[in-house]
Amino acid sequence: MKVGQEVICIDDTFMPPQIELIPNRPVEGKMYTIRDIFTTRMGKALHLEEVSNPNLDHPSGLGKFEPSFSVDRFRRLIEDDVQVSVEQEEEIYA
Repeated sequence: MKVGQEVICIDDTFMPPQIELIPNRPVEGKMYTIRDIFTTRMGKALHLEEVSNPNLDHPSGLGKFEPSFSVDRFRRLIEDDVQVSVEQEEEIYA
């Protein structure tokens, strides 16, 4: 995965504390564009163009951070995903 790449969310399950702290979260089945990719103490994580959140206090007390999402919650976009998305939009606006 790389910055600018489109991905699709495959896991939008969050624990109650995460839901409480992170108001904007990706939704399973929706497409997103990678804004930033980096390594955290939990592994690789993403920020998405379509999802932004207020900065939270870092648990270490050393500043603030924008919540990120594990790369494991996403997979690369394939052509079939784009076709399904177009069909869904056509149904919405029909």
